Amino acid sequence: MVMKENRHTLFDAGLGNVIKLIQSDFDKAKTDGDGKFEDLGMVVKEGANLRCFRSTFPVAKAKTGYDPVKGKYYSSNIVICIDGRTGLPAAIEHRNAKGQLEEYYVYKNCNLKANLSDRDFDPDNDDYRF
Repeated sequence: MVMKENRHTLFDAGLGNVIKLIQSDFDKAKTDGDGKFEDLGMVVKEGANLRCFRSTFPVAKAKTGYDPVKGKYYSSNIVICIDGRTGLPAAIEHRNAKGQLEEYYVYKNCNLKANLSDRDFDPDNDDYRF
């Protein structure tokens, strides 16, 4: 599902999963005393004014494949850009140890007031005809 030239399925690339990966790396950095964090200030990306931050982690402690590895940082170089209107990540890029872009995700037009209920996420909902 949505995998051609992507490292993740559509579900894995969702905002909730991305936030969990970021939190995991930050928690590891705090525990291990690793990481360098830099405020890049306001940046225009994808037509939006975003506040961007760079996190760098020891290359030796970063994973090298596609899948998350327990005890390893997701990436050695991550830039996260936050939309000040929502407080959520709006653009995220991961670079490998050579500085080559590995991932670039953009989250646009996120509707935070979609009026959804638990029923909308229930696989037993008859409206979905599973």
